[in-house]
Amino acid sequence: MSYSLYICVQFNFTDYLRHLYYLGNVTLVDTDRVIVSELAYIRNVSLLVAQQPIRTVQNYMIWYFMMSQVQYMPKKFQVIRQTFYQAFAGVSTAPSRAVTCANYVNGNMGLAVAKLYIRDNFDKTARNEVIQ
Repeated sequence: MSYSLYICVQFNFTDYLRHLYYLGNVTLVDTDRVIVSELAYIRNVSLLVAQQPIRTVQNYMIWYFMMSQVQYMPKKFQVIRQTFYQAFAGVSTAPSRAVTCANYVNGNMGLAVAKLYIRDNFDKTARNEVIQ
């Protein structure tokens, strides 16, 4: 990266990005460029988070994590989440389990599933016809 991007004192985005890329087996070096398309949003969120008590930030992070994992938990937890969504956003019905599972597979293995689908359902010469 050409420069260090510090939005607020408490959070070093350069180190954060380096760590994220490292998890994907990619090492960022100082000459790499990372495009941040929503810099104003990041600045505003950084300022907002910096003004909150640490306990509020911790509670939010735990809540956010749990809400993202509820779909994999027993039904009683899903009912609690649905009650929250109904009160918060007016969503009256939860997606079916089949839709939830399909979204999970597509979100985590979409390209692999697409490749298998194409392999099994398209004529092997179709690619040559499209290219020409």
